[in-house]
Amino acid sequence: GVASLRVAQEEDVDLSEQLEEASQPSPMPSQGSIAAAKKPQKAPPHLRIDQVLALQRDLLQGFSSPDFQAKRKELVRTLRHSDPRKFSVERQKLFLAVQKLVLPRYGFEGTTKGVFDMMQQFDRPELLLNEDFQRQGAALNELLFSEEAAQEEQAVNKPKAQVKDVEVTLRHAVEEGHQRHEEVRVTLKSSAS
Repeated sequence: GVASLRVAQEEDVDLSEQLEEASQPSPMPSQGSIAAAKKPQKAPPHLRIDQVLALQRDLLQGFSSPDFQAKRKELVRTLRHSDPRKFSVERQKLFLAVQKLVLPRYGFEGTTKGVFDMMQQFDRPELLLNEDFQRQGAALNELLFSEEAAQEEQAVNKPKAQVKDVEVTLRHAVEEGHQRHEEVRVTLKSSAS
């Protein structure tokens, strides 16, 4: 199990209810809400290590929910190979359904810009050397990209076809003035490139 989702100030929150609400279509925005959305945003926060680890745990909880995983697996099954571009767009939307609930609790926008700002936070040396950060990051990658990693590993470990030496006979590939029935035999070794 993953620790419960909580606000940065440690309040408990039920992510499954918020995730369900977030997946419902939203009404058209009013002119006032569009104007509010265009206001300049403050600079992204600089989180302490314990806050970054809490943010990762909250993302782990959201991404491990059965509803999220079912939707993610359906996307992989239906679009990954048939329409890779649409797959990428829809997967990003699905990820954002969780991120937009979690990121604002830590001072980030619940948008793709907020995700970008969060990812920049994760590139700090003190985090890259932190074992908990690395372990939770690996768990997040497993939740979000497990099928893709398995397929890539399968392709790398796929047995190679047996390659044999090839013998080629070239006729009439000699200088003029020599007999017409001359031929040259060349053997290409299987190790040749």
